[in-house]
Amino acid sequence: MSLRPLGRRGFTAGAIAATALGSVAASARAAPVTAARAADFIRSIGVQVHLNYNALWGAPQSPYARPETVEAALSWLNPQGLGVTLLRDTLFYAVGARYFDQVRQLGKLGYRWDIYIGYDADNPVHGPQFDLIERLLRDGAMAFVEGCLEVDNAGWGLQARSIAYQGADGGRHAGWRAVIAAQRDLHERFHGRIPVALWSLADPANGRANGPAATTAGAMGTSVAALADYGNVHFYQHHGRSPGDPDGGELAGIIRAETDYAPDLPFVITETGFVDIFDDRTGYYGTREVNAAYTLRLLLGAFQAGSIATVIYQLFDEAMDHADDMAFENHWGLFTARGEPKPAATALRHLAMVLGDAGPDATGFAPSDLAYRLHGLPPGGRSLLLQKSDGRFALVVWSEDSLLRGRQSLPPPLCRLELELEMAFPAVRIFDPLASPLPRRQDRDRDRIDLTLGAAPLVIELSPPLRSRRP
Repeated sequence: MSLRPLGRRGFTAGAIAATALGSVAASARAAPVTAARAADFIRSIGVQVHLNYNALWGAPQSPYARPETVEAALSWLNPQGLGVTLLRDTLFYAVGARYFDQVRQLGKLGYRWDIYIGYDADNPVHGPQFDLIERLLRDGAMAFVEGCLEVDNAGWGLQARSIAYQGADGGRHAGWRAVIAAQRDLHERFHGRIPVALWSLADPANGRANGPAATTAGAMGTSVAALADYGNVHFYQHHGRSPGDPDGGELAGIIRAETDYAPDLPFVITETGFVDIFDDRTGYYGTREVNAAYTLRLLLGAFQAGSIATVIYQLFDEAMDHADDMAFENHWGLFTARGEPKPAATALRHLAMVLGDAGPDATGFAPSDLAYRLHGLPPGGRSLLLQKSDGRFALVVWSEDSLLRGRQSLPPPLCRLELELEMAFPAVRIFDPLASPLPRRQDRDRDRIDLTLGAAPLVIELSPPLRSRRP
């Protein structure tokens, strides 16, 4: 939905601490690690758009009201068609509105949609939205569909506002019963044709295995897990900390809390991102430069934690200064309201250029194993092994050490590492996607590589090996 009360993401400030997502540290013997496909990682990255802003609130100044600006920004994030192609929006406002044509046009350009179900007190009937989703499904433009937006949000939540829902069973439901009935109708309509994600939450405590959603589902003869193919997580980091920082990072804790009532389902993170202001009311702090590093860390950490898709909120600063309660939304964009890329957008573009895989089997090949050791990796250090379909490995190494503590800037981490490989690689290229899509260093015939790890993730590209490691 588009109406967002001030501080709605601040619901969980300081409430949940994170644990490490799992790092690879030096050990006596390195076990082989199976790589993930690089294309799967890139395809997991999504971005929230608000195409309805060309139809609401008389907002011609919104960048979303200019299709050419939207397409230019998306093209920037999708260089050579190898970057971000997953988009998120609602079709609630598209019923009878022209912007559905823009939604379809983006689908025809190769973008895939995550559509969430919108509602309000005057129109909680989902049938017309389902019909529009069917049209996108026939177009081949749907990635997955998700349930109602932040059902427990005090500003608009289906449960929190006791909005009545007329279910397909003919019953009239309110509270958590409305949430379960709406999700059941969504699942019955689309299950088996596209993946169906759960509703999203504003308060992670409502994701408890013994919480109100789970107990209500049981009372209605079902379970939360039976109503979806994916769990659904909304995550916004507080106090300027890095999402995976062992000291104050909240990513792992929020994932655990919001998937507790369906822990065996795969999950998607359908809203996450960073604001480039210091907002004391909500506990969100950020700068454009820090957010660029944090955005890359977040996407890597979420994928490593198992997220099928991670959607950055949002494409543009909203330029909604004419509405006092919306000014908070002016600072979340990857791009300015004029369509200019911020450092986070540029870093995403670079990452796609480094990790993009144009091979015909990019999402279908069987990745290989690689044994490696990272000597000197700090407690906040992480690594993720990816592979392209031509055999090249891409080992991503990053630090989760925070660059902010509230309003206070912290010195960038600086750590010297040694990467030890099981065999010599004929060509090694090292990239810093925060700075450039071009390699900052190249080596040949190496099985030990010295690295200096700072604020930015490093991508170590290893060409297919030619021989076993030297004794």
